[in-house]
Amino acid sequence: MTTSTADLLRDAARCEQLLADHLAAAVQRFGAAALGVVDLPPLDEPGRASPAQLRAAAALLWARHVDEAGLLDFADALARGVVEGTLHLPVEGDAAAPLVAWWRGREERFDHGERQALYERLFGGAGEPGHPVAALLAALCRALVELGGAEHEGEARRARIRMSSIARELAAELSERAVGITGFAARDIVAQVRQALALLAQPDIAHSLGGLTPWRAIRTWSHLLLGRAIDPSRPVERAQAGLELVQWLAENAAVLEGEGTVDAGDDIIAAAASYGVEASA
Repeated sequence: MTTSTADLLRDAARCEQLLADHLAAAVQRFGAAALGVVDLPPLDEPGRASPAQLRAAAALLWARHVDEAGLLDFADALARGVVEGTLHLPVEGDAAAPLVAWWRGREERFDHGERQALYERLFGGAGEPGHPVAALLAALCRALVELGGAEHEGEARRARIRMSSIARELAAELSERAVGITGFAARDIVAQVRQALALLAQPDIAHSLGGLTPWRAIRTWSHLLLGRAIDPSRPVERAQAGLELVQWLAENAAVLEGEGTVDAGDDIIAAAASYGVEASA
């Protein structure tokens, strides 16, 4: 796997900054009372791209794919096995205490079902290619890859215009959906990711899991703990690329008019290629 725990923690910090910017925009719009509001109203006019709401969506898309990589479910299953005495791994003593604490705190976190409902509302579920955001995200990736492969300026110009039109539509659609509890939920789930990584990296727990890094532990033990084999590589790759794509929308939504601003060698094209056509799957 090319993505290390340090890389993922860097991306988590980036998501935390995006969510801090979203919260700052809410305070600017509604005053200090917004700090205590879970279900926020829209921060901008309906039907238009909202950079702040797109930043929250970027963090939640990142969290969705990290979640798909099995991190949170794996931590929960490991902790549950310790608490209920059903774990067929030698986790005991000093390794057990933080897992018990993680399990006891589960009522204060968004659980698996709640997280999936949030992801599906914004981005569509597995096997739902007709969801507006899933379809537009797939179309944007294809348009950006086409732009990157354009062989002459006329072809590039046509691809750029098509890409800009799709990007504007996606930005408006995601902005409309990334309201209510989206920011609050994204902060909770990003925090869960950071905490779960720290939990699995604790020396006593890592030793109990064979001295493996969190991602290698998931790949090795997911079949035992979750009843299904998970390879985290692709979901984590898509988490990074999806974060790049939607943050790019947030930063450029206001200027994606006409031909847009993307050139064939821009980093966003590599992110689109990395995210891939699975966006429609």
